[in-house]
Amino acid sequence: MKITSIIPQKRNKSFYNIHIDHEYFCSLDDEAIYHMKLKEDMEVDTELLMKASVESAYKKALNYSLNLLAKVYKTKQELMKKLKEKEYNEDTITTVMEKLEELGYLNDEQYVEAFIRSKQDTNQGLNKRTLYNKLIQKGVEKELILQNLENSDIDEYQNALQAAQKKLKSIKGSAKDKKSKLYSFLLYKGFNYEICNKVINNMDLTE
Repeated sequence: MKITSIIPQKRNKSFYNIHIDHEYFCSLDDEAIYHMKLKEDMEVDTELLMKASVESAYKKALNYSLNLLAKVYKTKQELMKKLKEKEYNEDTITTVMEKLEELGYLNDEQYVEAFIRSKQDTNQGLNKRTLYNKLIQKGVEKELILQNLENSDIDEYQNALQAAQKKLKSIKGSAKDKKSKLYSFLLYKGFNYEICNKVINNMDLTE
């Protein structure tokens, strides 16, 4: 088998497409090409090329993942989805995920703790149901979410009361109308029926 062309990739100049007998065979990073001393018109062992290609794909996927995580921390499920979108195979994805966990860059427990803290600092009207749903959407395990929410110091009643008091300023009508609108508002925000009833019953809704 002979290498007929080595072409740099358009989006990643450190990776090259290797063509054998005028057909695409695999992709390699520049380091692999240098160490294997590959060049056009060279006879090659395709088995060795494939092994090098697997290693190159791993490096590429790892660097891509590290760049993503440097911008925005992600859950395991979110990162896996990104890697699948890039069409990395299952073996490469698994190896990359294991390496990132080993390095401490991928930890869903730390992610959940940080996510809850950040929402407590910035969100008015914070409630556990909304947090639970958002974390489920991010692919975090149910048990891990519930455990962290149970250990959190989120005061749902106080958060609901503050949100309702702010909303009340923009509601017109009778006490009955205000109660109905506030109830719908709090349910929409994700508060449970018990919290909604307790908040509304403790508010002054007189005209």
